[in-house]
Amino acid sequence: MDEQHRSSAGVRAFLARYAPLEAAAWLTTLTAYVLLVDVVTGALALGLVCGLLESVVFYACAILRERAALGGRRRLSRAGTRVCLEFGGAEALDLLLRPALMGFGAGLSVPWGLLAGSLVADVAYYSVAGAVWAARQGDGPYSRTRRVVAEPATAAVKSTEPRAPSSVSTSSR
Repeated sequence: MDEQHRSSAGVRAFLARYAPLEAAAWLTTLTAYVLLVDVVTGALALGLVCGLLESVVFYACAILRERAALGGRRRLSRAGTRVCLEFGGAEALDLLLRPALMGFGAGLSVPWGLLAGSLVADVAYYSVAGAVWAARQGDGPYSRTRRVVAEPATAAVKSTEPRAPSSVSTSSR
């Protein structure tokens, strides 16, 4: 596969992975705005509430998606672990940026400024989450597809004992 097709496939995989989560989050933001614009006082407070609800829906969808991809008895805890690995670093950054950016955007223009603030925060967020996801796709130590195969200890360490030749005659005279 040439470089252009590999890049195109990577973009499609990235969008297939994150677009449904983001669509659910944005729909939540717009719904929360419509329901809460007359209830919550102040643009910053509205941005904080919408940002919190957006995050709750985003992670609920992410965990449900991972849970569906897994099988077995402990799939919910494994799904949560996988989501934490993929999104933990991005969320730490997002916790600081998103509410402030959404509040600032809401102060400029509601609801479009609210969504613009969310979009700016998404760029930073997906820079981190996408890098972690891409790193976990290969065979590296953090890969989700990495398979650990137990090998006999003698295969990894060269034996110091002399080996018998394979064509030894066992006949006696």
